[in-house]
Amino acid sequence: MMLLALAVLAVLVGSALCSGTEVALLSASYGQVLSAEEEGRRGAKTLRSLKDNPARPIMAIVIGNNIANIVGSIAVGALAAEQFDSTGVGVFSAVLTMLVIVFAEIIPKTIGERWALPIALSVAPALKLFTAALWPIIVVVEVVAKPFQRNEPVSTSEAEIDALAALGKRVGVIEPDEGEMIHRVFRLNDVTAGDVMTPLGRIDSVRGRQTLEELRPFVKDSTHTRIPVFGEQPNQVLGSVTLRMLLEGLADGQDVAVSELVQPVDFVPDAMSCDDLLEHFRATRRHLAMVVDANGTVLGLVTMEDVIEQLVGEIVDETDREERKVLRLPSGELLVDPTVETLELAGTLEMKLPGGRLGELVVQQLGRIPDEGEELEVSGLFIRVERATPQRIVQLRVVKR
Repeated sequence: MMLLALAVLAVLVGSALCSGTEVALLSASYGQVLSAEEEGRRGAKTLRSLKDNPARPIMAIVIGNNIANIVGSIAVGALAAEQFDSTGVGVFSAVLTMLVIVFAEIIPKTIGERWALPIALSVAPALKLFTAALWPIIVVVEVVAKPFQRNEPVSTSEAEIDALAALGKRVGVIEPDEGEMIHRVFRLNDVTAGDVMTPLGRIDSVRGRQTLEELRPFVKDSTHTRIPVFGEQPNQVLGSVTLRMLLEGLADGQDVAVSELVQPVDFVPDAMSCDDLLEHFRATRRHLAMVVDANGTVLGLVTMEDVIEQLVGEIVDETDREERKVLRLPSGELLVDPTVETLELAGTLEMKLPGGRLGELVVQQLGRIPDEGEELEVSGLFIRVERATPQRIVQLRVVKR
């Protein structure tokens, strides 16, 4: 009876070791193994070599598990037949099956999955020796199984990494801001220059023919460090000028045309992805580029900050101004940002207006960008262009007729 008990114990232990080792080897991620190797943990190098080619150690584990289950069961069955009659052997077989399921499969695999890395590091040296010992059998199995194996290299997709980051964020392994940044990194090549640019109609710019003295008020109020310089036509870009250059010129008493101070500016297609755009800025060491379409028409401008904001979120510094888009004056008039939707304005004034933005409505009415101080009447509104540049409307004064 003692011999039978020892045989049962040997079957359970052998099968349990194989089951737990298999799950631990598969559950320990390659990243965890590399981190353990960098930390100099014992068994990490051996485990990495097994993870580099996991097919052979898995075959060795499967062979060992089958030896324990099949050969062990045959030996145990023979010993049980000597101890029990046919009914007793049947009962013993049922009990042994239950013991194998619980103690050689479920519990070892649960433990192997829960403490995957420590167990894998501990058993890696022994598993490597066991795999080498079974090498002839493994080679034969490889030849037989080769037609059914996948030849493509196994890789991890962006979607899988993004899903893992989301899972890590939910369980607390990854901080929420870290998970969001990982998501933004993968989106960077899907966002184009046209998506993040400032449209041409909203660019603060200067004319090349303007002198420094003429630009003194503009320089005083400007919050931009780099300013595009246009010629006489909206699509004629002469280059760019820095606010520092304008300030230095004014401080030195110069009164030259801005066209004499311009620096070259880059042109990028609107379809350029933000990751390529970031590399472009790094290579050229410039922080501003004009965005053009396939016909070379200038659509707007994009800056290094626009791209970085796709990674870290909106960046607001002390020069950024948050202005109210609709400001009611004591006189009853409204100072309105041209980007305000006419439906929002209609609710404020309790009247009906066509859809769209107020600035677009003014441009459509005139067929051009209006000059500063110009007045017109649109859909029952008296509108005065309070502030404007040659490129865009900055502010409108509105009163209901």
